[in-house]
Formats: sequence, C-alpha cells, structure tokens
Amino acid sequence: MPSLVKVKIERGRDLPPMDKNVSSESSTDAFVEIKLDSHEQKTSTCRRSLNPVWGEEFRFEVMDDSVLQDAPLELRCLDNDLYSSELIGTVYVDLNPLIMRTAHSTDRVLVVSGWL
Repeated sequence: MPSLVKVKIERGRDLPPMDKNVSSESSTDAFVEIKLDSHEQKTSTCRRSLNPVWGEEFRFEVMDDSVLQDAPLELRCLDNDLYSSELIGTVYVDLNPLIMRTAHSTDRVLVVSGWL
C-alpha cells in the first residue's frame, strides 16, 4: 500500500564548532541530509551557527510499505565546506513501529517526534 512519509527538520542545538574564521570565532555551516531507501533530500545550509534553525519539511512517497520495514530513515548532519562536507553526526530512525501501529488502527496519520 502506498504511504507518504513527511519529515520536518526544525533545528539543531549545541553543534560542535567545525570552522574557525580569521577572528578566531568558531562556527558551523550546517545542513541535514535525509535519506529513505534510495531517495535523498537535504535542507538549506545555515551559515555560521551552532544552533541552526531550518523549519523545513520533506516528503517521501513510498510505494511499498515493506520499504518502511526494511530501511530506517537516515538523518546526517554535516558541515558545509568549500570542497567537501564534514560529518557532524548521524541518526537512524526505525519506521517499523509505524507499520505495526497502522496494522492495528484506522488512523493513518502517525507521528514520531522528539530531539534526535
């Protein structure tokens, strides 16, 4: 059965400083990559902030619910640099509990939220 997975990236907090500028101030140019199965999207880059705010929503159309059982949602926070991006951290979110709840409920709007 087709499903729509919505992911909202609100903000980051207390990110480690990844860059130093000429005045010795530390900061990070952070963005988040969101990956589900073979589909990938990313937020905009928040420049020079250790507490970035994105407030961006992403949608993934999943044609087969087995994808939700087999592949976790992957969130990678990275520091954007001129020639490459440095990994700050990765979180995997198991979506399998959403399938289990759907099987026992007629409500198809299920939410997983919190600081990850």
